[in-house]
Amino acid sequence: MGLNSAHSYLCHWLKAKVMSTGTEYLIKIPEITMEGIIYGDRVYKVSNKGFILEVNNNLFAEFSVGKTKKRVY
Repeated sequence: MGLNSAHSYLCHWLKAKVMSTGTEYLIKIPEITMEGIIYGDRVYKVSNKGFILEVNNNLFAEFSVGKTKKRVY
């Protein structure tokens, strides 16, 4: 975290469970950067890819958010 920006990188997987069905998911969210917290234009960027794994059926998904595959926003 800097004076006017913050960067988040979670290097672990989040675990979510749907109680009604018992389905479990492991989720890795992409990196997040926010600039302009105190002054300037506020910019929120998402970079790299995220992943979702459904544990019960061993289904795996990769996702990205944004306009291009090289750098996502």
